[in-house]
Order: sequence, then structure tokens, then C-alpha cells
Amino acid sequence: MKALIVEDDPDIRSLLGSFLSTRGHEVTTVGDAEAGQDLLETNEFPLVILDWALPGMDGVQLCRWLRTTPKGDSSFVLLTTGREEAGTLPAVLDAGANDFLPKPFTIDSLNVRMAVAERQVEEIRKRKRAEQQLAHQALHDPLTDLPNRALLRDRLQQAIARADRSRRPFALFVMDLDGFKDVNDTYGHASGDELLIQVGARLRGAVRASDTVARVGGDEFALVLSEADAEGARSIAEKVLALFATPFLVDGNNVSVGASVGIALYPAHGPSPDALMRSADSAMYRAKRDGSGPVLIAA
Repeated sequence: MKALIVEDDPDIRSLLGSFLSTRGHEVTTVGDAEAGQDLLETNEFPLVILDWALPGMDGVQLCRWLRTTPKGDSSFVLLTTGREEAGTLPAVLDAGANDFLPKPFTIDSLNVRMAVAERQVEEIRKRKRAEQQLAHQALHDPLTDLPNRALLRDRLQQAIARADRSRRPFALFVMDLDGFKDVNDTYGHASGDELLIQVGARLRGAVRASDTVARVGGDEFALVLSEADAEGARSIAEKVLALFATPFLVDGNNVSVGASVGIALYPAHGPSPDALMRSADSAMYRAKRDGSGPVLIAA
């Protein structure tokens, strides 16, 4: 693991660094809290060892600061101290440290503390992975792994903020597949699911990394395209629809579907994510219903 040692005594700093290196860890050492703070602001260290009695900001203060940062709960913090008075341990724990190591320490005491720290770091990693997985599941479609409606709304809000700063419009596409029901009826729902996965992959590969492709339900997808005016949005929509000219290979069958696209532009067709979605939805349904072509820009 990556470990940070903040210790002003060069001999102790060297000893701790060598000890952790022999256990296979990637070690960074600094001699004061300010340097440690700079590193912690830009890096993630699963293991942090802090001396209490540092010059300037002390280890307890640095630990308190670390726990207030967005990444502060991702580190196991071990405070080293030569203090023996009553209240030392409560003060260490109150600062947010996980454990403390009294000075002077021995190799045996280091081995014990590091064994505890390494187990706890692994538990922290498991917890963070589980939290990240739950957060991902809450914001992504379980079939295609594309952003879902909730994340799409957040991306639209971000796009609105950017557009307000740059004073440049952006486009929202809402796309519905044509002929998807026939695929389900002919080949079964498992094939329909595989088709949706492939459609999502084609769409994702056709736009920029900064754009968003979402599945918002059933056979309906949405795209958020930054810095696109009406002419540019229509041109991109035609390119997107050209993706459907090549059949999809689903369970050994060549499957063809089309799509209808409704386009809403910010700020012309709505001031909010919900208003833009309503405008794009309405345009898409009119395009599908009226046969006015596969692409329609909201009125």
C-alpha cells in the first residue's frame, strides 16, 4: 500500500520508512505537518503515520484536518507519541486516529501495530469498494451500465451550469427504437436485452467522452451533447441514426431496428433538466407519430 510518514526526527523517519519498505509498502516521508498536508491534498495514502510532536501544526491537528477532507475516511491513521500522561489515548482517538504507537518503540511493537494497520486498511478498502459499487448501481442502468435517469438529470444540471458560463447552447436527444417490440416477439426478451446492450455500446462509441449516453427506460435512450446548436445537433443526430444502418448480430441473427430522435436545445427549449426532457420527449413522439422524419427539433 501507499504509506505516508510525517516525522520530524530523521532517525525515526528513516527507521519507519525502512521498516515499512521491508513489508512491501510504497513509502513517502516528510518532516513536518505542512508538507504532509500538501501531499494528502493531492494523493490518497491508505496508511498515514503521524508524530504527535511536530513543529508548527502537530500530528493531532493534522489528523483532525485529514478527517474533514473528502478522502479523509479512506486512511488508517497511526499516531506516534512519547507522551505517557493520562488522557493521551482519548485525545488520539478524539482526533480521529485509528491507533497510537508509544515511543520509544521496538521492532516487536512495530510488527504488532503494522499487522493491525494492514488488516484495517484492507477492511477500509473493502468498505469503500462496496460503497462505490452501491453508488454506481444507484446511478446506472443494470442492463447496459449506462447512466440512468437520475444520473442523466445530474449531467443535465451540470451541462446547464457550463452553458450559462460559456453562453453556448447544448443539445439533449431523446431516442426511441423503432421495431424493438418485433425483436422481443420474434427472438425473445433475452435477445431484446442483448440488442439494447449493443445499441448502448454503439451510441457510446459515437460521441465524445465528455458527452453523456443514458438509458432512461425500456428501449429509450438519451444523449447530452455539449456546445451544439440546432444545425450541429441535427447533423450529429443524422450520424447517430446512421449507426442503425448496419444490422446488429444478436444470438447469431442479423437484427435491424431504426430509431426516432427528438432534440431539445438549451436554453431555447427549457430552463431546467425536467423542461428539456419534456421538450425532447414531445419532439421524439411527434416524429414517431407524424412520420415527419426520424429527427425532430422541439418547437
